[in-house]
Amino acid sequence: MVKQSGGAIGIESVIGQGTTFNIYLPVSLDGTSEPAAPVDTVVPTGNEMVLVVEDEDAVRRLAARVLRRAGYGVLVAADGAEALRICERQGADVELLLTDVVMPGMSGKRLADELTRSFPAMKVLFMTGYTDDDILRHGVRERGLHIIGKPFVPSELASAVRRVFEG
Repeated sequence: MVKQSGGAIGIESVIGQGTTFNIYLPVSLDGTSEPAAPVDTVVPTGNEMVLVVEDEDAVRRLAARVLRRAGYGVLVAADGAEALRICERQGADVELLLTDVVMPGMSGKRLADELTRSFPAMKVLFMTGYTDDDILRHGVRERGLHIIGKPFVPSELASAVRRVFEG
């Protein structure tokens, strides 16, 4: 997250004395030191069915809660195998796959490839906390793929999901 924000991390370690981490973040571009006033954001809503696949329980629950509050139907899975089982039962009811990129057992990209082969109308939104280089290694930085970075705030997730549905 520090590197994605244009910052850097310095680490100094001395045996017997400990370790110091220095985090350097860029200064504000507009030169102000006052925090920006909170912006009232309108959270986009919908009524489509979303399958949330995330191996981290807290992130999975947050995403599901945000989407339910925005009016979406939500199914959840902790990994790719569980997601495949859900889609065997639900079939074409799942209109959007919201999946983590890196998960144990099956990557989000592989899961998306398998599900969109069976359900070509299914849309996909990837979630990731990794840098662009890591995303490239997992095959997700292709033209036309939708990605949201973690951590995200609820309005960002709802907006990203709506953008994917609206094409």
